[in-house]
Amino acid sequence: MKLLIFDIDGTIIDSVKVDDDCFKSTFKKLHNIDLSEANWNDFKHVTDTGLTIEIFKKWLNRKPTSLEIENIKQEFYQQVSLNSKKILPIKGANEFINLITYNNGLDIAFATGGWGETAQLKSNAVGLHLDKHTLKSSNDHFKRDKIIELAIEEAQNKHKINSFDSVVYFGDGLWDFKTTSKLGIDFIGVDFLNNGKLQKAGCSTIIRDFTNPQYILNLIQ
Repeated sequence: MKLLIFDIDGTIIDSVKVDDDCFKSTFKKLHNIDLSEANWNDFKHVTDTGLTIEIFKKWLNRKPTSLEIENIKQEFYQQVSLNSKKILPIKGANEFINLITYNNGLDIAFATGGWGETAQLKSNAVGLHLDKHTLKSSNDHFKRDKIIELAIEEAQNKHKINSFDSVVYFGDGLWDFKTTSKLGIDFIGVDFLNNGKLQKAGCSTIIRDFTNPQYILNLIQ
């Protein structure tokens, strides 16, 4: 059995701009921190929890409290909710996930650097319901590699197996590509904006969207 793990923002749903705008607006509103010029590629751990910790250290010279993180999560969730109509699916993503859900040789998991609550909100907004699959998020760990490892572990436990024949991760970020290289698992880049950043970084397997499911299944095989 093969395990397919999907990132969410920018991979299966077109939500990166909404996500970024709401995340930056949350910090401006709650802590008067201006992140308008922030480049997430400059941060060490590009997950919601990881970014929050690093932002506090850089701008406030301290770690956030548990209550502050919870307040940020709640404000961020509310802002994303108000902008949920701007969130769209990546072409063919819903249909592809529905297709492979019923493939006995494949299992599906989701591993996102976002918080679980907003991941569910954004996915639900495009008609993709994650509750039937393994989902690991920034709620589970602030490091992206640990989030992916936890998703693999839970999927293995679900099937009562020690390992999968192969693991393939679908992602759009440079951090996704770097993390999968570190973990030694296969990576398929999603470049729906056609910006070429993954190709420039050395990624050799890239799709634009999910409108050619047989081609993607051939890549997996």
